[in-house]
Amino acid sequence: GEPQAPERLADAGLRAISAGIPGGDEALRAALALRPDRDVARAALEGLVRLARARGDAAEERSALPLLVPLLPTGARPAALLRLSTLALEAKDAVLARASAEQARTLAPRDLAAVDACRAAALAAADLAAVAELLADAAALDPAGAGARHLDRARLLAALRRPEEADAAYAAALAALPPDRALAEEHARHRRDALPARSPAAPVEAFARRCADPADAAAALRAAAALAVGAGD
Repeated sequence: GEPQAPERLADAGLRAISAGIPGGDEALRAALALRPDRDVARAALEGLVRLARARGDAAEERSALPLLVPLLPTGARPAALLRLSTLALEAKDAVLARASAEQARTLAPRDLAAVDACRAAALAAADLAAVAELLADAAALDPAGAGARHLDRARLLAALRRPEEADAAYAAALAALPPDRALAEEHARHRRDALPARSPAAPVEAFARRCADPADAAAALRAAAALAVGAGD
């Protein structure tokens, strides 16, 4: 065939798509079937991905993205991989979702979106131990949102029967979040039920020290004293 045939087909397909003329996607696929060079293949696949997204054709976009990713500049790959991970999750393909998210994180280890995508994929795969570790990683990357992530991690670790780690996560959560007696009492209950050697009163006492309302602080100190007595302190 003509050496320029793939390039001409790709150009025609992209022009057709841009003009809203039917048949552009067929031209792009025909160009790809001729095994064009890297730049032409990338342009054709980018066109197919854009068209699939515009049409809401998730299956078509999901099939084109794995072919496109290796052709992209390194800096553009994480976003494409995260998109692929999202599409795979929607299609209930936990294996592809996780692999894509982990590739994105390898390329962009400090990208919070990549960490969160890894966590979503791990959750879909029911790998709760990985979810707990990824919550810690996300908290380190996002100080403003760290409190909520530490709290989610504490509750998950408690459910996984890792009480010492859960205790540390509760402490980190309460230190990062605004004073909240209900959360302090949740931490106290965790200590009472899972770590009897540790003071259940301490989290409530810490709340009292941080509480701006003197009456609420005094009530919390009385509650802490009662917890200490109950624990034999």
